[in-house]
Amino acid sequence: MIQTIKDLNKRLEEQIKLLKNNIRAYDAGFDEASIQISTICRVLVHDTNKSKSLLTLLNKKNTIKYITGVNGYVPANLLPYSKNIGVKSSIINNNYELKFYSTTPKKNELFNVIFADFDIWWNEIILSDINKNLYTRKEIILFVANKYGGAHIDSNIPDYFYNLENNNTMGWTVQKDGQTFSAINSPLLGLVKTIGFDLLLSLRYTLYKVNKFDNIIIKICNICGKKYFYLLMEKDIKEKEKEEAFKSKVYIANYNRTIIYTTDVKTKNIFYKQLYLLKNI
Repeated sequence: MIQTIKDLNKRLEEQIKLLKNNIRAYDAGFDEASIQISTICRVLVHDTNKSKSLLTLLNKKNTIKYITGVNGYVPANLLPYSKNIGVKSSIINNNYELKFYSTTPKKNELFNVIFADFDIWWNEIILSDINKNLYTRKEIILFVANKYGGAHIDSNIPDYFYNLENNNTMGWTVQKDGQTFSAINSPLLGLVKTIGFDLLLSLRYTLYKVNKFDNIIIKICNICGKKYFYLLMEKDIKEKEKEEAFKSKVYIANYNRTIIYTTDVKTKNIFYKQLYLLKNI
């Protein structure tokens, strides 16, 4: 028996409720709730040759705009990069502890966000480590869901994920009283919670027609075989001249930072835009 659209919408409401409950559990201190969040995200958006995601079955996956922060990964940055992950310290049984945590606001508030198409959001780099390994939302969600215990556990995992989990390849430490402290947990669970939270807000703000962030245009460009995205404010481009009035050129700035500049043909005004690297798109 094939499920009807009504049936599938009921499944969607169930998954959204599960997502909300696990996000609350994480915020209440149960980090392992993120393992279940990874499975929910996979059910909602990940398609394979053999199975379709719930949002694809409902023909909604590519109509939704997905929330991401305004800043992205810049290859020239020598420090490890992370999106919406931080470290916090505490005293537990007279012992100093450092932990990674999701920095996403607990309330449904949006600060400095943009809405992207699914492929950009799914393949955006949201973490880099000291060995220059790059991690996308897709890779993190599928690793936790398929190999870390969300839906399956694999005894053989990629070295870079193992080192991220066990050898602090984020490289973040804190000096206190002459001692060096590293985080006692993995950044993966905090990142998964952030991804789940962003997906939840994406569903709310676009699926339910309360998107108030439609004044930013996301454009993709291809440079030397690599794809980047950059942002243009609606005010930068006159409504009737979006494509015609702008010519884009690539400019390599000092320190190998890649930016793009767009020139208004009529006014000759130049808008410099930082390019953020995408992966596997």
